[in-house]
Amino acid sequence: MTSPSSGKQSVHSVADEFASLSFDELLEQLEEIVQQLETDQLPLEESIDTYETGMKLAARCQLLLDKAELRISQIASDTGATEPYRTAGFEPDDEELE
Repeated sequence: MTSPSSGKQSVHSVADEFASLSFDELLEQLEEIVQQLETDQLPLEESIDTYETGMKLAARCQLLLDKAELRISQIASDTGATEPYRTAGFEPDDEELE
């Protein structure tokens, strides 16, 4: 039986395991793993280990994205912006769409 805190441990270990990598480095490694898994050339156990590593990389990427989103929201709040993800009042010219 696992303890309720074991889920928290795994989140911290994921953050610690890949903490030295940038988002771009994480994404690059994740793309390599996807390519490896798509080739069907790995033995079953290695595929499972590779998949597990990919899931850890994806979790770390999501953590960094969540932090970035929070930071953007805080910046928008500090500056009084109500829609931090859109350029207010931007309408492309009809010519640009053709």
